[in-house]
Amino acid sequence: MAEHSGRSGVRDEPGTSLAHRLKSLFSLPSYPEGDRDHLADAMKGAGILLVVLGHAVLAHDPRFGDNPLFVFVFSFTMPLFFFLSGWILPRSLNRPAATYLGRQFRRLVIPFLVWHAVYYAVRGSYASESFAGSYLQLLHAPAIGLWFLWVLFLASGVLFLVIRGVRSAGWEKWEDAAVILAVFAVRLIRTDWLAVPEVQHHLIFYAAGFLLAKHRSALAPWQYRVLVPAALLFPLLAPFWRQNELPRFYPWLVDFLGAAGTARFVASVYKDLVAFAGIGMTAFVLQSATRNRFYAILCWLGTLTLDVYVSHALFLTGFGREWTLYLSSAGAGLFMSLALSLLVLRRFRPLRVLFLGLDR
Repeated sequence: MAEHSGRSGVRDEPGTSLAHRLKSLFSLPSYPEGDRDHLADAMKGAGILLVVLGHAVLAHDPRFGDNPLFVFVFSFTMPLFFFLSGWILPRSLNRPAATYLGRQFRRLVIPFLVWHAVYYAVRGSYASESFAGSYLQLLHAPAIGLWFLWVLFLASGVLFLVIRGVRSAGWEKWEDAAVILAVFAVRLIRTDWLAVPEVQHHLIFYAAGFLLAKHRSALAPWQYRVLVPAALLFPLLAPFWRQNELPRFYPWLVDFLGAAGTARFVASVYKDLVAFAGIGMTAFVLQSATRNRFYAILCWLGTLTLDVYVSHALFLTGFGREWTLYLSSAGAGLFMSLALSLLVLRRFRPLRVLFLGLDR
């Protein structure tokens, strides 16, 4: 017995060691312990599934802008992620500004820059553009890369500094007003550089997530009075949505209002309303399915959204036509990106730091 102490019989059963290593290699990480918001994780998990599916449509349908599935997915999914990021912001507000901004830079900007090099090589961009030139272009138009990471870094930095500044000055009672004012102030910036238009559009969802999380207890009795109408309203509003364009009803709007400026304002409000309705619909559906096994899977997947987001576009290949092609392509993108992360990137610290922004 003594000679086996601490070795679990490995000396006598060498195959056990190999089996254990193989099992360890392909085992999935467990859902993290601690005070996590399960609904937020489930919403992130559902969101990343939809993003992969939407990108599969984009990759295989030349007229993706008119594809109902693409319209459904992207009318609210990216605002959803900004909303959820703002929702968890209160947990970070006790950190020093330098610590918070440094962590956000490591988590978001470093993967944003590193993955650009990967996509530059994979897509053969070197045939038409120099490596340094591609990074200069990236600064001018971050949307050519993993724009969400860059825009989230700017949005989170702006709101964090505003809130910390208000609290440091002892003006806590004006904090909500300062957050709203910051959203409107950013909208006054006039430049296309550094994805400022994307920050302007998505900061409202980030701020809304923060404000709702802050007043969560007071608003709890009203949640279903908001979520149920949102779930009913979204399918009615979404079909008129168009990415980076005015909504499909815009010509009728101009005829009705008789002024292009007013019509554009209404169109802008409409796009925000569609996104908020989609966010509310997602929360309503998932809150109604908390005992479902699939809900637990979404919670787990919600902890790996960045892993999937950064690399799934490399694997969007499928078979068949239309729905079969979209689903098979999305499945390949999802499972291959998870395999790359879990079997390679997360297993070595330098890769975790560079490609996933993880520090441990």
